[in-house]
Amino acid sequence: MLFLLKYVDEKIALMEFENNQFNYIKKNGEEWQPFDKEQFWQWFKKKISYNDEKLSFIIISDTDTFTIDSTIQLSTTNSIQHKREIASLLTDELIAKTQLYYIPECKIATPQKVKKKQPIAKKGTLSEYYTNKTKLYRG
Repeated sequence: MLFLLKYVDEKIALMEFENNQFNYIKKNGEEWQPFDKEQFWQWFKKKISYNDEKLSFIIISDTDTFTIDSTIQLSTTNSIQHKREIASLLTDELIAKTQLYYIPECKIATPQKVKKKQPIAKKGTLSEYYTNKTKLYRG
């Protein structure tokens, strides 16, 4: 079983990979929940009906101290082949302030941080650019 954990700003979201896509596993109808390590892992095990099977994780975290509960068995191999699905979950904002981890480790090209787009006009926004061009055209 493959899970994706997004841990950002002391909140966590859990997704499971099934039917070739990631789906949120919600708590009380919410995708994100405040993170309390002990409560979260108890809820996780209960929600997925954990029975000592070996699991794989993709972790998107704004800290390098996030850890998987030590009572969870981790897979020794990782067959993550779904780069598009992973990339689609990563917004520019999320990429800018997080790191991506695979448990167990695997070699996948990590999406690169997107460079800020340069405005088309020398100053201001696109609408300002066209407003100035219209003024020049009208004379």
